[in-house]
Amino acid sequence: MGRIREKIREKVMELREEEQVQLPGSGPSGTADVPAGTLNIPARTPDDPAKTPNVQVWTPSPSWKNVPADKVLMSIRKEFIERVSEPVLDKLLDNLLPWRVITDSEVESVKGLSREEKAREVIDMVRKKGPKASSALLVALCKEDPCVSTELKLM
Repeated sequence: MGRIREKIREKVMELREEEQVQLPGSGPSGTADVPAGTLNIPARTPDDPAKTPNVQVWTPSPSWKNVPADKVLMSIRKEFIERVSEPVLDKLLDNLLPWRVITDSEVESVKGLSREEKAREVIDMVRKKGPKASSALLVALCKEDPCVSTELKLM
């Protein structure tokens, strides 16, 4: 009986290791793929709800050093709404959904809105969830639109 339990325990550990998810281009912190200061967290699995989504933490540029990510979003809100394109907004939503920063119903709620309204809803929705969610949006924005991110001095 003890041997069977041990084999089951080993199989569970193998399955958990296989289920860990990494974001595209997310190598160890400090490598070319991931700047120093980023954090990869294993994905949440149905059998282990204690795990959190694999979300990278935004590493601020010198312009934003020591400013919480939600405060950064508030500071760049107006320019973000003016500059971000519809395709980039859709990519941001696509990034934030599997990271569990936003829900399916939140994605649905912004469909059909004008570009400006969608940008306003996305930045406010995420900002209100706090610094960790805001950091995830900033990581996604830097990844999906380096030009706008540079203009906003995020990189």
